[in-house]
Amino acid sequence: MRRNRIRISDHALIRFLERVGGLDVEALRAAMACCLDEAARLGAAVVVIDGFRYVLREDDNGPVLVTVEPKSETNPVHRRAHRRDRPLPGEDEE
Repeated sequence: MRRNRIRISDHALIRFLERVGGLDVEALRAAMACCLDEAARLGAAVVVIDGFRYVLREDDNGPVLVTVEPKSETNPVHRRAHRRDRPLPGEDEE
């Protein structure tokens, strides 16, 4: 029987980059926040910088960067999960 290869969690990968690779995660976090603070303060849900979409959401503690994706990437299923105020074209309203 062939064993599956080990999977590496995102958490483990980040810790590896930080602790073994010497990546300063907190400095990177601060640099990203610096670029997004003003847009988040103004209530932006998406910020496009250098061809990448920075997707922001609001939680109980304020705005949170939840993902970064290429500007050209579109995924209507993903977008639908965050747009509850109206149905997609062709969907029946409930």
